[in-house]
Amino acid sequence: MAERDRALAPVPSYSSIRRFFQAQGWRKRRRLAGSRDTAGAEQAEARLAAREVRSYEAEYVGGLWHWDCHVGSRPVLTARGAWTTPVLFGCIDDRSRLACHLQWYLAENAECVAHGLSQAFQKRGLPRAGMSDNGAAMCAAEIVEGLARLGIVHETTLAYSPYHAVKKGTAYPATLLLSADSDDRVDPMHARKFAAALQAATTGGPVLLRIEQNAGHGGADMVKASVEARADEYAFVLAHTKGN
Repeated sequence: MAERDRALAPVPSYSSIRRFFQAQGWRKRRRLAGSRDTAGAEQAEARLAAREVRSYEAEYVGGLWHWDCHVGSRPVLTARGAWTTPVLFGCIDDRSRLACHLQWYLAENAECVAHGLSQAFQKRGLPRAGMSDNGAAMCAAEIVEGLARLGIVHETTLAYSPYHAVKKGTAYPATLLLSADSDDRVDPMHARKFAAALQAATTGGPVLLRIEQNAGHGGADMVKASVEARADEYAFVLAHTKGN
């Protein structure tokens, strides 16, 4: 219509229309796929509504930044001749969705997070608040103290612990847990504790734990080890689904 009638231009973007609808309270009620009007469905829907869902919540640019690290898909060869999987640090503004800073690092630690944030601050100034996950690098003392000194409110995502959600006597399905002995983002002890709790509580299928040797958060770097890991996963799935 705007192409035919120039008086209607410019057309607001989808994100602008969505923010306007939210400001007016015009929100479509979320319904779980295939759910019915039962007590269980209503309870599940209420639980989903209570969970944290962020989408253009900040009222102005610079009101809230999000930052996180993501493991790359390909390993790189370092100057020391070792293969390692790089990590991408990203910082994005909640309102404008502008990427304040993106940079590759060889590991996710407090030093890299501090450097990435400093680069974002120099480019775009200081935000009012920031949100990250609950990882060790994001919640390190130097990060928390540094943000506090700058007057930036540091918020973290809702904590979630599968270990504390295990219920004794529940018939859990066959489960294969994957971890790595040199994972510096999620310590393999979490997987060991979770596997032990499931094994002690379940009345259903078996619970197995596979820990990749000499591997980090991104899994095995060598092709042979990666192929062996995928073969174990497929074998487990086929064994407990009867090939269906």
